[in-house]
Amino acid sequence: MNTIRQISNELRLMYDLRLLRNSDLSFVKTALQKITAIPNIKIAYAVAVTLKKIEIELSVLESIRQESEEFSSIREKLKEIQLQYAEKLPTGEPKIVQNVTEKGGIINQYVITDVGAFQGAILALEQAYGPIIQEQEIKEKNYAETMQERAQISLMQIDRNDIIGLELTNEQLYSVFFLLKDGISKEDIPEDITADELLLLMDYFNLS
Repeated sequence: MNTIRQISNELRLMYDLRLLRNSDLSFVKTALQKITAIPNIKIAYAVAVTLKKIEIELSVLESIRQESEEFSSIREKLKEIQLQYAEKLPTGEPKIVQNVTEKGGIINQYVITDVGAFQGAILALEQAYGPIIQEQEIKEKNYAETMQERAQISLMQIDRNDIIGLELTNEQLYSVFFLLKDGISKEDIPEDITADELLLLMDYFNLS
């Protein structure tokens, strides 16, 4: 006999089949933008409607961390401090190096000459504008937490029959998957997609 917990989990899987976090929306948007020109009116309409929904939602999410004019002014002051203490090239331009972030990304950074004086200037800036900086930090924290929440929009769906007979590349097929009403199985997933794309599909369709 199924326990209440087991029944609850089964219902959750039925109704939460499409599990998307807010942080996934930009990836889905990029995927759907690759199939806007498929010669099928049902797919074209579903893509157009879904892209509009995603764009609106992403705009709302970005508004959570929107900077105040005061904080934007502080950011400019920070840039001035960075330029002041940055090592200069013979041309007078600041020297910039590329560093790898913890997540494997690449960021450009100035080479600071007098680290102690630079840190002192930054500390003075933080002390002078503490409340404004703290307010923005709270916004960023709220944004980061919200991006890990389940997305509150639904993607317009199409039937698998709508793609029968279409000549789709694996990249296009990956994008179409997000709109399929009846979901997919592991066997449907193309072999040449990236690890990030694979993980997103696995989460989206709750594939174990």
